[in-house]
Amino acid sequence: MGTYTVATASTFNGFQRPDIHYVMSRPVCHSEKEAAEKEVQRLLDISQPFFRYLESTARSRMTVETPPPSYICTELLDFSHQLCMRLEQLVLYYAVNNILSLDQTIHPSPSHFYIGQCQIDKVLVTMFRCCGPVPYDARADTVMYTRMRWNVEWLLQTGSGDDVEQNEDSIFFLCYEDTPQITSRKGETISTGGVVRKWTIGTASCWF
Repeated sequence: MGTYTVATASTFNGFQRPDIHYVMSRPVCHSEKEAAEKEVQRLLDISQPFFRYLESTARSRMTVETPPPSYICTELLDFSHQLCMRLEQLVLYYAVNNILSLDQTIHPSPSHFYIGQCQIDKVLVTMFRCCGPVPYDARADTVMYTRMRWNVEWLLQTGSGDDVEQNEDSIFFLCYEDTPQITSRKGETISTGGVVRKWTIGTASCWF
């Protein structure tokens, strides 16, 4: 293998990095599952301040502050994205091996986790990432799956000049739906056997 191991793999010579497939050699007992659940949740909690700093520094736009240079924002967002992907891979690894449950009706559930917060003028946005395709409505059969969620809050200014959270907020979702790919031929609708993934952003009552 030489230099083409995972630790030192590079695409400089045209070779792609190998795919990594995790396996478990033995069943996991109940106590080990509980310990793993606590450790994963603790790791997700520990990562929150890092996400908050990265996303807030790169995305926040207040009228009284000068934003960082664009190249710094790009680097911060790339680091945030890499951290998000690694955490999602970790959660999915445990879920595939039946150590964690991604059922969002069970609390607490790592089906989605916090990935940062930013403020744009008087709007505060809190972001969450869904681990894998999560049904938009867990209480009913649905073909729409959620990948991200944004909690949007409008801030009001008090007489002292401090911003306070408004009671009313909105929740936006990034969802996708796989629909059969069809074509028309001589007036007939024919299925091609493929699917088209359609992405939408919206709230429970309004989709775009």
